[in-house]
Amino acid sequence: MSALGRISVQRGAALAWRMKQAVQRVGAPGMVAIVLATACSIAYLFTLQPLLAEIAVTRAQWRLVSNRTVAPPMANASLDGMSAFYASVPEIDEQFSLMARLHRAASTQGLLLEHGDYQFVPELATPLIRYEIELPVRGEYTQVRRFISAAMRDMPTLALKGVSFSRQKSDDPQLNAKISFVLYLKKDRT
Repeated sequence: MSALGRISVQRGAALAWRMKQAVQRVGAPGMVAIVLATACSIAYLFTLQPLLAEIAVTRAQWRLVSNRTVAPPMANASLDGMSAFYASVPEIDEQFSLMARLHRAASTQGLLLEHGDYQFVPELATPLIRYEIELPVRGEYTQVRRFISAAMRDMPTLALKGVSFSRQKSDDPQLNAKISFVLYLKKDRT
């Protein structure tokens, strides 16, 4: 064996002896900790580091996109389409006939509308006015659902703002519902 081979064997044996001594000093819990630390380091390098780089790239792209100015949707809409839409909106003086249709839709479903709260709210920068309608009704859930569906189908400019339900007793098939609609109408031109 050459001199270089003997030195390598001696160094290898010395390294093995030192490793054995280190293992005996740290014990089994220490070895588990070393293995876990090594595994975490490898996981960080091969999984988390690429993900962090990808997040940085995504953030940079987001900054570029967020700095762009986007034209408001109204600017992109054709004037003919807007004119056709506004032409389909009922006039403000049709509110009573529309309320009669709403009450008819409720009675068709077996609901009684005894009273309601009605309020006009002007829409700024549009030729529309909001007619906010709050109706308390009592009936079964399916009746209320069918009423809302029929009313919105019958009046395309009617929007559902919200519904809340409550029952007197948990086993009661009848419930109290508070339905909030918004009916869009054309403003009076006078």
